[in-house]
Amino acid sequence: MTSSLRRAAACALLFTSGLSVGAPLTISGCGSTPGAADGGAGSDGATTTIADDGATTIADGGVTDGTTPTVPLPGACGADKMCLDVGVDAGAKPMRIAVLWVQLDDDGPDPVPELAYDAPVDAAATRVEIATSAVKAPIDEKNLLCDRAGDDEALFPCLSEPKVGYGGVIAYVDNDGDQKFDGFKGADVVVGYANAIFGYSEKAHAPGAWPTHPSEWDRMWPKGIGAGVRIYQVERPDGSVFDRPVPSAAGITNVLGPKGPNLD
Repeated sequence: MTSSLRRAAACALLFTSGLSVGAPLTISGCGSTPGAADGGAGSDGATTTIADDGATTIADGGVTDGTTPTVPLPGACGADKMCLDVGVDAGAKPMRIAVLWVQLDDDGPDPVPELAYDAPVDAAATRVEIATSAVKAPIDEKNLLCDRAGDDEALFPCLSEPKVGYGGVIAYVDNDGDQKFDGFKGADVVVGYANAIFGYSEKAHAPGAWPTHPSEWDRMWPKGIGAGVRIYQVERPDGSVFDRPVPSAAGITNVLGPKGPNLD
């Protein structure tokens, strides 16, 4: 790691690999987004569930039982689920929600974000839920934040722990109707972000765990990170313009809105 972690999470989702968005959006600390994408491909084939009864399963970009997800029942969020109040409107077009593992270190060329989850959002939904168990752990360590001997993640593997994944949650309009996120090709349009994230680490790490950059680690993960895929709230310390991911308490409902977490 050769520099501070400057990228905002929303910036990573907008700018990495020329991710396509519609009309320019301004995210705190990021500026305007670019336009068309320049190609690339992401992972797909995730099997996910987005229904209060677990009945609707999406596999390989399609709904296996020929139905659409039900609207989750109101009330407290269940254990090991990210619950989001829907605060964005896709109009008459179909909207979907996706989780992307993105590389937060903005030095050198950036790898293509890895798709961890992709599911439809019912047009009548006021809240959606993502089960932690439905979010695939990162397969490619190029999108993990870690110590490396150089800036190009494709050429320089992780040297040591911690190896941490940052999973941004986006809402997008499925313009081509293929039921999977292909914003890298410019067809889909990102319309919203969750103010919570999914984090990943194979091993749990306490504050101060990064041997070469303990202060940057503590600034980024002030309460450390747990093992496996977990949900993290984003909190903004007093006097700061940046958000920090901290372990999520049970029962919290977050927001799917036009702006997402902002990290330096």
